[in-house]
Amino acid sequence: LRGLVVVPLLAVLSWGRNELCACIERRDRRIILARCVAEVSNAFCFLGAIHLGPLADVAVVTGAQPLLVMLGAACFLGEQIGRTSWLLGTLGLLGIVMVSRPLAIVNVSPSIFLAIIS
Repeated sequence: LRGLVVVPLLAVLSWGRNELCACIERRDRRIILARCVAEVSNAFCFLGAIHLGPLADVAVVTGAQPLLVMLGAACFLGEQIGRTSWLLGTLGLLGIVMVSRPLAIVNVSPSIFLAIIS
């Protein structure tokens, strides 16, 4: 719904500044295409997860994403994370584990896997 308002507004503003047809360098086209494909598949997986399963389960997995980004930044990008952030991140992940009930494997819906992929 937000896109229905923002995209036409940005198109009019870009057209007024003669920036609507930006030249994209050849080496950047593949990266931009890969990013677009990833964004569209992310949206489909997330909407499929909401459609197939309980919203609470999808919300739990979605809530873990910022914490996992922090962990990935520390492990793969060498980002310096303070002691307080590690403590709060650990507590957040423990809370997500408690809410998601990992021992109830029998009742896991396919929506959880779609939410993880997204």
